[in-house]
Amino acid sequence: LDQVPLHEVLPGSHLQLGCFDLEWVTLTHSIPEPNALVIQTAGRCVFHTGDWKLDPHPLQGDHYDDRRLLALGESGVEFVVGDSTNATVEGWSGSEAECHKALLEVIAKQPNRVAV
Repeated sequence: LDQVPLHEVLPGSHLQLGCFDLEWVTLTHSIPEPNALVIQTAGRCVFHTGDWKLDPHPLQGDHYDDRRLLALGESGVEFVVGDSTNATVEGWSGSEAECHKALLEVIAKQPNRVAV
């Protein structure tokens, strides 16, 4: 690794890498700092994500950047490379905050019996 340049990026950052213009867009998920990557090159725009969800009440990290997502949609993304568990299931998945609240209620009823 000492021979390969390492670029640290923050959510919302831009980086020009050769002919690629890269932009990190904040999303939400149950992992720290999930981001999509907008890749622009030769007049093309690709929106690339790992697993993600649009959680209005994330327990950790920032809220997803809805303004940027809307702007990208209006500007014309040509390709989406994405992954989202249960994306083909109609409706919304619950917020992590809902699970958190329920877990706290269950754990509170089990004094001295919970190991994490």
